[in-house]
Amino acid sequence: MYSVFVSYAQPQLDWATQLRKDLSNPAILVYVAEHDLTPGDSLSSEIIRQIRVCDLFILLWSEDAQLSHYVGKEVFLAKSEGKLIVPVLLAKAPSLPRELGDIKYLDIANDPARHREWLHSHVTARAKSKKVSEVLTLGMLCFLAWLSLKGSE
Repeated sequence: MYSVFVSYAQPQLDWATQLRKDLSNPAILVYVAEHDLTPGDSLSSEIIRQIRVCDLFILLWSEDAQLSHYVGKEVFLAKSEGKLIVPVLLAKAPSLPRELGDIKYLDIANDPARHREWLHSHVTARAKSKKVSEVLTLGMLCFLAWLSLKGSE
């Protein structure tokens, strides 16, 4: 399964929810804390876990995100974990954080339909690629196990 973590400030929950709807399918799990945390879950522990296991970190960047304590921590963790980060600029967003300055971003306010379609295609292609890689790895492991058994006869 291909896992996507969406980082957003609370006022952009509608954007995060729409992105979750756009990208989710049986091969893609899109994590949006507001929808995926259950009462009693440790917010920080679960978010850390989800960032560590995600294949893609999507940052919904806005003035609110720039001011958010949580978003800053999430970006720092994603960057330190070496995650693929796709920043999505919403409306008149401020400049990206300095640590993301060399990353190409999507300016979704410029052409929302085109950028949402690109993001959908991009994530779907990456999910398919991961699935193929997993199948090939499993096949190779089975073949090696068979060779090992064959050699011990």
